[in-house]
Amino acid sequence: MTVYGLMGFAAGWFNDSLLLGAISWIGLSLLAALVWSLFNQGDAQENYWKSARGVLIAVIVSLLPPFAYFIAGHPLVGWGYILQGWAFAGVAFAFGLNFFLTACVARWRSKPITHVVCVIAAASLLVAGAATPSQEFDTPSGIVGLDTYYGAPPRNDDEHVERFASVRAQIKEAVAPGGLAAKAQVIVLPENTMNIDDPALDFLVRSDLLLPLSYANKSAVVGKLSYSKDGYKNQAALLSEGAIRQTVDQRQPAMLSMWKPWATDHFPLDWTRNSALRLADGRVGRVMICYEEYIPAIFLIDELAGGHDLSIILSSNWSATTHRLPEIQRMHSLGMTKLFGREAVRAVNYPVKWISKS
Repeated sequence: MTVYGLMGFAAGWFNDSLLLGAISWIGLSLLAALVWSLFNQGDAQENYWKSARGVLIAVIVSLLPPFAYFIAGHPLVGWGYILQGWAFAGVAFAFGLNFFLTACVARWRSKPITHVVCVIAAASLLVAGAATPSQEFDTPSGIVGLDTYYGAPPRNDDEHVERFASVRAQIKEAVAPGGLAAKAQVIVLPENTMNIDDPALDFLVRSDLLLPLSYANKSAVVGKLSYSKDGYKNQAALLSEGAIRQTVDQRQPAMLSMWKPWATDHFPLDWTRNSALRLADGRVGRVMICYEEYIPAIFLIDELAGGHDLSIILSSNWSATTHRLPEIQRMHSLGMTKLFGREAVRAVNYPVKWISKS
């Protein structure tokens, strides 16, 4: 399910090429399945502890590069909903229980009662999942994420002008009395909202972004693209008191469509980048940008580093062909923030054509 809709989504990044979308879908699916085959320990019933060990190794290794680049739907995400607030004790418990249950199933797999228990357990989980209301992020006070329907990043001057006008209108609506951000101190806008580094756009940056925020006495975290001779950087910028105060770089770009290490317009990959932004009110938020939501290890790195009060999640599903894909992505980051009891604010950019359905 986690790769549902990937072919159409990936095609959007390759000029709507369904061929490249299909290659991405098949290739990523094969790579995601590879890790389980590599650590298969042979006949489970002959040595069930060895079989359980192999599965545990696969679960842990799938959190790490290179497998983590391609695997969506890691078991740890699901455990996050069950072990809410357990943090790293929950991680250890999940791994330990996974090992024990695998050993039990391997040991008694030939017995009919094992099949019955497995079917009952699976059915119970399905019923419990269907009966449980959709969960939401534990949102911090004083900060609001604004979802947008801007579509693809601006590609020319006209689209840049149109994008800035849309951002200005949305900020004014949000900060007006009764608006979503009327009582907030910080506004969060999604990934790839605009280019605010180009000197030719300085006037628009001031008039349509910095001044409306200053007049409303707000600060903002905005997704932006940065261009250099070394390629692109997907960034989050903190705007406060009429200026760009701090930026952080995305650590994990989307595979193939953005990473593209063979191309000059690639996005570099580095999990060690500092993702912390210090907000105007003194709180520290660690930023997650889009594809990073699929990678539990990046959440674990942030929690090991510590020193933050909340997660700030910027995402863009502008090329999504179905509503299921954005929801699957949301549930990944939601599961990990639940595991650590971490407050989070999230802003998402959707396709323009979805605005009438919102």
